[in-house]
Amino acid sequence: MRFPRPKRPPDMGTAGVLLLSALVLPLIVGLLAGVLGATAAGGGSSAKPTTPQPPEIDLSELPTTADYPTDYPDPGYPTSAATTTANEAHTAAVGECFQDYGSGSTSDFRTVSCGPGTYQLIERFEGVSAQSYCDGVEDTNWVVTYSDQVLCLEYQYADEAGNAAIGDCVYGEQADGTWYQYECEPGTFKVVDRYYGSTSTDRCDARQDYYRTSRWYTNPDQSQLDAVLCLTYQFADDSYYAAKGNCVVASGGEGNLRLYAAPDCDSANAVITGRTNEYNPEFCRDHGWRGWRDDRYSWVNYTVCWRRK
Repeated sequence: MRFPRPKRPPDMGTAGVLLLSALVLPLIVGLLAGVLGATAAGGGSSAKPTTPQPPEIDLSELPTTADYPTDYPDPGYPTSAATTTANEAHTAAVGECFQDYGSGSTSDFRTVSCGPGTYQLIERFEGVSAQSYCDGVEDTNWVVTYSDQVLCLEYQYADEAGNAAIGDCVYGEQADGTWYQYECEPGTFKVVDRYYGSTSTDRCDARQDYYRTSRWYTNPDQSQLDAVLCLTYQFADDSYYAAKGNCVVASGGEGNLRLYAAPDCDSANAVITGRTNEYNPEFCRDHGWRGWRDDRYSWVNYTVCWRRK
């Protein structure tokens, strides 16, 4: 069984600017799972935040966590109209970046250092003109065609997270600050959908799964490249999605206890006896408890109480 989706918290914020500050604080997400608990804390640095690090736990014999949806369709990519103006993109090497000084449907690419607001050349095809040559070229989100050449490009958004694909994980210390891509692990946000041509989050809000929040990016010159990411928070187990009365599988011992969704109550060995949307182990009194605390995104905090069947 899959636990019912909880009520979604308020939207955590957006990115929607071309250049964002790179000054961020490091992230340290601590996971305390003695008689079940988890916390998060942080410090200060000008470098990329530290990837959230749960304690070393052997999960080889534990059940698989809830299967976050992964079968969303490829969002595809917008395409430009064919251009005829000769520019430096014709002879550039794969990996170089350009600024577009053109207007309308005509591009005028000039070589610049790679960074936010530039286009990076991912692949080129000579002697052809069909934009379909870029289909399946990883990281491509913009295609420029000429009479004898096709360029597969990746627009560089305001921060590293802006170029994350479905299935990638991201995190930032502030909702409206600089975000980065990370290995997927507890304390990060996974991209469950991505779409172009809008900054509206309606498509994310309409989802009926583990979607939690959204993040949007803009291109000031090409609205077709405006992009929205639908995100879900990565917890260490399934307990966040459990409601009072749900049957679960309690696995592991002191220091690595986890609660997982059970196919049915006959397969379970524990029952959820209470829940609060705060990190408060005392809420459970003499019952077992499982919780999570993220000091930066308090709307993911929770505590569930449980007992053995």
